[in-house]
Amino acid sequence: MAAATHERFDEQNRPLERAAVAEGVLQGEVLLYEGGRVAARLQYVGGKREGEAIFYYPNGVPLHRAQYRNDLLDGESLFYDPEGRLVRKARHAMGELDGKCVYYYPSGRPRQLEQYKNDLLEGELVRVSEDGKVEGRECYRAGRRIECPPESRKG
Repeated sequence: MAAATHERFDEQNRPLERAAVAEGVLQGEVLLYEGGRVAARLQYVGGKREGEAIFYYPNGVPLHRAQYRNDLLDGESLFYDPEGRLVRKARHAMGELDGKCVYYYPSGRPRQLEQYKNDLLEGELVRVSEDGKVEGRECYRAGRRIECPPESRKG
């Protein structure tokens, strides 16, 4: 069965939602609108988010780009400021933070590096000055702060 387009509009006849629907479930691209502008672009397969999702600032610049699999965040997530500069990069596995997470200065240099496992901080968290000097370190195991091993305290 071919997908049909479902659309909803506000009182001023501005679009709120445009979605492809097949056999009663979302199938294909879904556009969400705010004030007549595209606020989000998502992909659906069988009623579940699948593939890239992009959320936008009012100025049209991407706010968040993410990958979904089976309706869960899975893969790289990128967050931007209103000027389009990368502010955070994270990895997800089946809906949970898993792997490296990096926060950035407006210059593009790393500001903070973190590691996650099963949605909990795991390993070393490092804060870095804009000129690249280590400003601080913390260590975590299963989300709880622990004392860093001596080799991690060098800075």
